[in-house]
Amino acid sequence: MVNRNNKGKKMPGGQIANRQLLSILFIMRSTLAIAFLPVVTTGNARQDAWAAGLLTGVCSALITVAIGGLGPKFPDKTVVEYSQELLGTFLGKFVSLIYLTVFLLLASIDVRVYGEVLVTGFIPETPLLFIISTMVIASTYAAFHGVEIIARNAEFVFPLFAGILLVTFVAAIPSIDIGRLQPVLARGVKPILIGSITPISVVLQMMTLPFLLPRVREPSKAVNTAIWAVVLASVLLAAGASITIGVLGADLAERSVFPFFVLARAIRLTDFLERLEALIVFPWGFGLFIGVAVYIYCGAKGLSQVFGLKDYRPLLPAMAVIWIAMSLHLATDVFELTRFLKPDALGPLALFLIGIPQGLLWLAYGVKTLLSRMGG
Repeated sequence: MVNRNNKGKKMPGGQIANRQLLSILFIMRSTLAIAFLPVVTTGNARQDAWAAGLLTGVCSALITVAIGGLGPKFPDKTVVEYSQELLGTFLGKFVSLIYLTVFLLLASIDVRVYGEVLVTGFIPETPLLFIISTMVIASTYAAFHGVEIIARNAEFVFPLFAGILLVTFVAAIPSIDIGRLQPVLARGVKPILIGSITPISVVLQMMTLPFLLPRVREPSKAVNTAIWAVVLASVLLAAGASITIGVLGADLAERSVFPFFVLARAIRLTDFLERLEALIVFPWGFGLFIGVAVYIYCGAKGLSQVFGLKDYRPLLPAMAVIWIAMSLHLATDVFELTRFLKPDALGPLALFLIGIPQGLLWLAYGVKTLLSRMGG
């Protein structure tokens, strides 16, 4: 039998509630989209960005089911462990290394975006190395103390993160020009499809789910929780892109490197309260901290299981150095980073990184289940 009778067995160590899992995944899903709204995430759709955001929600939810669906069948195991049970040692470790590569890539992108935002808009004289190193070291420290500490931080940051975004959206509504959001579907469906490729590709973030699931108190509900996180983040994406274009216009939004922060800068709540982007960058930065900490935790945990180590913590210092170096060398500047996130670059890469491991795992599970039923 593929599914052992171990559903009541939990891995030792800290556990997290489903609401904390929702906070983690929602924050991870939203931070990158906010930074590049809508120039990368739904830029090709222009005034129809809301439609690209909704399409992203549907497709991302389906992919999330594919990524996390096997986890509840092995509730006490990470994907590193059950992939070797399904595929054998060699192929299982190959699949595991794809996951670890994803975490390295995503963490490097998040940290580099964080550094570029601060250097571009707030502290231009500060070396990028210092900003990136500070974020990685802080995230590594959180990962050292375990996923339960990360989850508590996410639960604290979530209302602040969501509240600041809501205030920004509401404050921007009076400045929206409805004409900039029209005509609807004037260029057909193709721009919407192209505009949804990048935000759908970023569902790579959900590949952390099979590593977090063994720590969830109710693993049977974890996939539904992840779907809610993806859907809510996609609604945020659609609303944020529409508001940004409605205020700035599609042309200015497309020319801006970080259009959401340009939107926030244009908002004046009173004569004395302006430069709202300074308030946004703090919860946004904390959100990136949560995401990077999760990537480092999952990466170290997975690597320790690949090599049969009892504890992942000794790997963290070396991994932190690799993360810093990768973030610095990922792109020469923010414009090259933006090109990397375009649909024609990120889309095929995400298709490979998601399709290969999920295809192999589900095929192996289906074959073994069928053979088990035929033999039983």
